Amino acid sequence: MSAALTLPATMPGLPPPAVPAQFRDGDRYEWPATGDVWLRDGGDWRPVPDGGTGWFTDEEVRRWLTQAVVVGDAGHRFEPARPGPLLPGMRMDKWTGVRGPGLGAYSAAAQYVQADGRLVPVRDLVAAHDGGVAFGLPATITTAAMLDIVGRILAEHEWAHAGYSDDGRLYVRYQREGERPGYRVMCMHVFVLSAPEGEA
Repeated sequence: MSAALTLPATMPGLPPPAVPAQFRDGDRYEWPATGDVWLRDGGDWRPVPDGGTGWFTDEEVRRWLTQAVVVGDAGHRFEPARPGPLLPGMRMDKWTGVRGPGLGAYSAAAQYVQADGRLVPVRDLVAAHDGGVAFGLPATITTAAMLDIVGRILAEHEWAHAGYSDDGRLYVRYQREGERPGYRVMCMHVFVLSAPEGEA
C-alpha cells in the first residue's frame, strides 16, 4: 500500500481492530465524534492541543480500546506511531528473511497501511471504497499470516526492508511501480501485535 492511496473526507465507522499489546510514544488515540485526540508522549497520553482536559494513562486507554473492540464501538480510534527514516528494531530484508522474531507472547496482529500520510487499518481503507467487502475482512490476522505477508513483500519488491521492534511492532517499507511509467511509490505496512486472548 502506498502514499498514493487516498482516503475519503470521512472515514467509515468501524471499531478499532485490536488492542495493542504495548503502546509506544507517538501513538494516537482519538474520539472521532468529538474530534478529541491524545498523543502518547513520555509514557502518558496528552491531549492535542492541550486544552487542559488532563492526561490519560496506558491503563485507561487500554481499557477504553478493549471495550470498543468487544462491543464494536466505532467511537474510538487508534493510530500507531509512524517510524522515522530508519525502521526500529531488528532489520530484515530479502536475504535475511523473517526468521528471528520471537512472537510467542503474541497471538494476532492488526495491519495498518499508509494512506494520505496516516496509518489506517487495512479494513478501514477497504471500507472507504467498499463497505460490504470490508465487513467480511477479519480485524486481525495470525502472526504466521503476518510473517507470510512480510516474507512475500521482502521477496517481491525493490528496496524492501522490515524491522521488528521489541515493543510489538513489525514495520515494512518497500517501493512499487506507480501509475506513471518510471515513477516509484514508497509503501509502508505496520503490524501492531496484540496479546493472547484474555490478556488484552
